[in-house]
Amino acid sequence: MKPLPPLEKNLFSSALLPALLLVFCYLFLRNSGIYPIVFIDEWSYSSNTRLLPLSAAQVPSYLYFSLFKLTNYCGDGFLDCNRMLNTVLYLLAAPFIYLLGKRLAPAPVAALLALAAALSPNNAYTPFFMPEAMYFLAFWVYSWASMAFYQQPTLARAAALGALLGLMAMVKMHALFLIPSLCVFLAFVAFDGRAADSGWRWLRRAAALALVAVLSALAARMLVGWALAGRPGLSLFGPLYAEQAAYTAKAHVPLLTMAGLALHNLQGHMISLAVLFGVPLAALPAALLLGARSQARAMVVYSVLVLGSLLAVTVLFTASITGLAEGDTAARIHTRYYNFALPLMLLCGAALLYAPAAAALKLRWRLLAGGAVLALVVWGRYHLLHSYAPTIIDSAEMRAFSLNAASFNTMAGLALLALLAWIWRPQLGLRLFLFAALPVTTLYCAANTAHEVRLSIHADAYTKAGLFARHYLSREQADGLTVVATEIGGLLRTKFFIENTNVALLEVPRNATEVDWASVPDSTQLVLLVGAYQPPAGARIIARKDDMALFELPPAEPGVHLLRFSRPLSGGYVLRTSGLSGPEPWGSWTDGPEVRIEFAAPLAKRLRLRLTGHAFGPNVGREVVVTLGGQQQRLRWTEQTAQTTLEFDTDGAARTLAITIPQPASPTSLGQNGDTRALGIALERISVEDRELATP
Repeated sequence: MKPLPPLEKNLFSSALLPALLLVFCYLFLRNSGIYPIVFIDEWSYSSNTRLLPLSAAQVPSYLYFSLFKLTNYCGDGFLDCNRMLNTVLYLLAAPFIYLLGKRLAPAPVAALLALAAALSPNNAYTPFFMPEAMYFLAFWVYSWASMAFYQQPTLARAAALGALLGLMAMVKMHALFLIPSLCVFLAFVAFDGRAADSGWRWLRRAAALALVAVLSALAARMLVGWALAGRPGLSLFGPLYAEQAAYTAKAHVPLLTMAGLALHNLQGHMISLAVLFGVPLAALPAALLLGARSQARAMVVYSVLVLGSLLAVTVLFTASITGLAEGDTAARIHTRYYNFALPLMLLCGAALLYAPAAAALKLRWRLLAGGAVLALVVWGRYHLLHSYAPTIIDSAEMRAFSLNAASFNTMAGLALLALLAWIWRPQLGLRLFLFAALPVTTLYCAANTAHEVRLSIHADAYTKAGLFARHYLSREQADGLTVVATEIGGLLRTKFFIENTNVALLEVPRNATEVDWASVPDSTQLVLLVGAYQPPAGARIIARKDDMALFELPPAEPGVHLLRFSRPLSGGYVLRTSGLSGPEPWGSWTDGPEVRIEFAAPLAKRLRLRLTGHAFGPNVGREVVVTLGGQQQRLRWTEQTAQTTLEFDTDGAARTLAITIPQPASPTSLGQNGDTRALGIALERISVEDRELATP
């Protein structure tokens, strides 16, 4: 190989490294002083990192937790330490992108690609208390190792590559989704390096490489996981992801419906790729024309396998959870599940530009591929924001290029111009993309990403409440605190700043005008109320400002026992139950034709029951019979949660409450999902009151 010119030899130290230091300063200043944004995820990762032992972690990101425990040394400045550490890890990936680029193109071009990756919208995750930045670095080390393996495909290197993937799974469990692409890439390497007269012997070689890599990945994952977290570290998915998988599996979407949702979601992803990487996307088929043992072809194959498998997982996951929770729709474009790998498209562009056979794709095929990508860009420019809902959290790239009309028009116009040039002359189109469209797109996206990140510089009511409670309450007082507010995101934001896993949360329905104080957990000693709600009568106010109040609840009312169906009832006041499904965060479903609740002692003679819940399916509007001590009362519920009060006069010996369901039905029988339970009504709570003692 001809030695590199002195400029290329010294480019890293003389130009790229100073440029990366400037990017570090830019990101550090951009991220300074902002408050957390992704509160469900950030609370999960922060609490698992800083407040819990590794053995109690809900997700198996043990390497991430171990490293980011260093933020505990920063005290109240832990968020600043997190941002700095994230930024350093994120930018450490740039040298590996540069080294990969130098395999395919001149050093100045490789440096351009590394800088473009460093300034990409993916850096929006550097201020978050999440493992994205560390995973970004891990992926690019893995990609560099994959191409090093391509040069020398030995069993030892396959084992090392697999072990690296196993370690990545302890930064983010999602690394396991790279295993299929790894196995196929190893098969490609075996095929690409076969001798002319070897026949099918390359298949045995491919199987051996894949087996060694997968076993090595599992061994590294299990051994290091066990060393760090003990027996819980042997779980591949961890409690949280295992529970989510089981929950998603219950709600089977009909195949045709799921296919339609997946197709709609895929279209959104392809529009994003077309606007940002139109020319490399259209030119990918040209890799088929490159010769064997070509670094350029290997890079394109690797990129297609990685991005293709991750995109497929993302689209199918989005379709499968559509409708399971508020906001889960096919209009959400989760590029965060693969955007760490998007610089591969830049490397593919460079590989095809500097590969000698890149221009050999015939005009009719360029018209077909380029025309398809052109159509995506044009359709996306006029319909994207009507069909999809990009956010800086889910899809930083799409949010960055579609934030305003000026940036969207500029980037779409450059994409169209480069595509038309590529159809006419492939080399010209690739050069226009790399040296004109890419710099402009990078700067536009960097500016728009900074705008979105800086929106969270001001503390809202939830943040202020959390900071107040953290500094005002002792650890012991916070253990008995319940935060009450309207939005689950706001509740988690407050809990994030309190930094106590024992803090309970109570979400108030959006349309509620007052809080149902009967829903507050029994263990509550203090309540932090956020929002325009009033504390209950008799509460002792400790502190109050604007829409925040800290107070003690009034003493429990005599003669009242509250049954909360969001927790097991048996033991203590209730002896046993039957006909109830397991507790869920909101309460319990009835399961079968009758519910029986047997109390440990006879109930009061003059009894009042306040039942809260709603009906399911064919039971909506039907009579539900409630029996106690030989007396029957009836209630009718709709699909909306309601409270019904029933009064009974018994002989004082009644101990069993029975609720008869008119028509139990499973969601499966109604064609809704795969849930086979015979549901009737949803019970949230029952207040059992002695009318002679309790307030009417």
